[in-house]
Amino acid sequence: MKYDDFINEIKGLHTEALTLFDKEEIHSNSDFRNWKHKLTASIDLIEDQGYTIKCDIGSRLFTNLSQNPSSRLKHYNMELQDTINELDTIIKYYNNYGSPKINSKEKSNNELKWPKTVTLSWLFKHAPIGFWVGAISLLFGAYIAGIQSSQLNFVKEIFSFPQETATQEYQELLEKIYSYKQTIGPPPNVGVITEGLIGLRKYSDKKEHILVILNELRNDAYLNNPSFSKQYKQIIKVVDETEKAVESL
Repeated sequence: MKYDDFINEIKGLHTEALTLFDKEEIHSNSDFRNWKHKLTASIDLIEDQGYTIKCDIGSRLFTNLSQNPSSRLKHYNMELQDTINELDTIIKYYNNYGSPKINSKEKSNNELKWPKTVTLSWLFKHAPIGFWVGAISLLFGAYIAGIQSSQLNFVKEIFSFPQETATQEYQELLEKIYSYKQTIGPPPNVGVITEGLIGLRKYSDKKEHILVILNELRNDAYLNNPSFSKQYKQIIKVVDETEKAVESL
């Protein structure tokens, strides 16, 4: 996909988004879900080519935990409008300045070729520093995961939760937040982690503990891996929003 094609796609999705306000089913609406899928797919395609697209639709849930339908609809409309504003900015930037520069370095004819058999000696001589940072982070994460998997409930062990104070719902939220510790290797699931973080915002009695969780996520060596920079930025944005919400409780 060329950037011009991406903009044409975005223009159509921008127009389509204007018809999605006040959907009673909010994020479950089939038209909305189809629109969101097309938008995220287009963004993923163009970002794979090295472009940076400033649209946070991937970290938005388009709902909240309120039991009030009008409150949920209001939140849905607000996040839909935020996304439309971001698309509008992308289109205006293109109209004024053209295609942005690609962030990744262009491949040259002298690009490093990997041998059929990769040895440690070859890696020490040719592998970039980013490779070693990522490899060490993954090994460290695997080590931590191995320790935690040997325990009956890794979330309880990390924070030494007494059984009587760890409600089932709260435990489930923590398991979503720390889901990336259970499967070392793939990128962290931003949607699942975001859902867990938003769920914590109503627990005023666990304020101090939640702040500890948020600080740990910011400094987590596995999350802050160069290979997961996109996901890390999205998660940290939700972490910051959660911290503000919790501190105001």
